[in-house]
Amino acid sequence: MAHPVAIRIGTSDEYVFEQIFLDLEYQINVPTPEKLLDAGANIGLASVWFANQFPEADILAIEPDPANFRVLEENAAAYRRIRCLQVGLWHRNALLERIPEDAQPWAYRYQETPKSDDQNSFAIESVGLDEVVNRFFNGTIDLLKMDIEGAEKEILAVGGQWADRVQTAIIECHDRWVPGCENTMAQRFPTDLFDARQNGENTVFVRRGNPHPSANSGNQTFS
Repeated sequence: MAHPVAIRIGTSDEYVFEQIFLDLEYQINVPTPEKLLDAGANIGLASVWFANQFPEADILAIEPDPANFRVLEENAAAYRRIRCLQVGLWHRNALLERIPEDAQPWAYRYQETPKSDDQNSFAIESVGLDEVVNRFFNGTIDLLKMDIEGAEKEILAVGGQWADRVQTAIIECHDRWVPGCENTMAQRFPTDLFDARQNGENTVFVRRGNPHPSANSGNQTFS
């Protein structure tokens, strides 16, 4: 790391730090990205990892939770190419509220809530993936990292223009909470278009015939 990072002692931040910087969860060979989306950025540790691995990449870090987002902004401040956006990623524009459950900050889950005049002040706006890609990346995305605690099923099922314009995807599925995520993911990234491999809790998909050379960031190979 080029700069120190902040974590909240006694929370799941410690485990996330261990996964990323000690277990090297994202140390994988992927085509070198110029545009990278960190969906479910939490406190920004994955964004910081990618910023150090790919210093020329523009990174958009998306995180809905206000407490997580404050630490994300702190960790991203030293990296001029990381941009932070406090919204939820969903299959459409909507309002989301956190599911009331006893979860650590890395596992906060959200659900859609109806709009009303007496709106919950804690509701978070959501955006669709197409809107993000078109607004911030001019319609294409080189690397999509998605860890959004089950919401990936709806997003992957709907698809959209982004699905034809993504080069590499690193996705953690949460079938334990939302059954069918893995099947939906497999349909979105078919084997005739993408090479795939499992790396820890993440499945990594790289589009066949990629236009960029691979980054020499580890010893993983694709099969």
